[in-house]
Amino acid sequence: MQLKLTVLFVVFFLCSCGKDNSVGSGGRNSNSVPYLVSGFEKYVSTIRITDSLNQVISEEADSEIVKMTGVDETQGQYSGLVCVEASSLSNNLGSEHTWYKATSDSLVEIAYSGAGGVPLVLPKKGTSSGLSPMSVPPSLWRYVIKKLLTDSVQIRSDLRVVHRYPFSVGKNWVSFRDPFLQTRTVVGTEYVTVRAGRFLCWKIATTIDFGGGPLDVEWYDYVATQGLVLRTLYYPHITVTSEASPDSGYSASITDREEMVSNSEF
Repeated sequence: MQLKLTVLFVVFFLCSCGKDNSVGSGGRNSNSVPYLVSGFEKYVSTIRITDSLNQVISEEADSEIVKMTGVDETQGQYSGLVCVEASSLSNNLGSEHTWYKATSDSLVEIAYSGAGGVPLVLPKKGTSSGLSPMSVPPSLWRYVIKKLLTDSVQIRSDLRVVHRYPFSVGKNWVSFRDPFLQTRTVVGTEYVTVRAGRFLCWKIATTIDFGGGPLDVEWYDYVATQGLVLRTLYYPHITVTSEASPDSGYSASITDREEMVSNSEF
């Protein structure tokens, strides 16, 4: 029975709007940039839907390779940019590219191409055909579709501030404001164990506000010197319906876990 989510499943798309899947320390490579990838990082993401009894309704997994492909590049009026490529290993979705500007106190996303092709947290093609934009603001949904269908380089009018550093507990910043408000806060430090190993990480919370108050989602990034080690999202309240009974449904939750499984220098 095909399921469709009748509320803001687009929350997963939001994570690719200014994601920091490539954010790292730069390591020891001569081309390293503070808090930006300098090697090959492999990630595995798992999206799981569970009902109110914590029974698994659906589970999807994908793998991605993230690597730096260019330094000192130019896009529009911006120069000195680093280009990062993310490529899907599981679903043959191609690649996407993101251009970042790293300064002494920030990491900012400037431009992108192929967004939605290989995001770490978007629903995969196998499940997206059953999704409904119901209750998603129409302007935001058009924005989502536009991103999914374009491969040309897009320079952001509202730049994404991925990080403000040096990190310290309590530090917060506005990541971007358009088409919604996203803010980030360093909430602490924590040892995290993933398949790539055990890391001491900064824990960064992300808040999304569409104008009516923060969205009910728990989003945490765990960032070590090696990069984004772990991302967890928990969206507790969705309604799941069947194609046969679109007007009836039951409560469920979505969990997304994105973890680093390997990291290597060039």
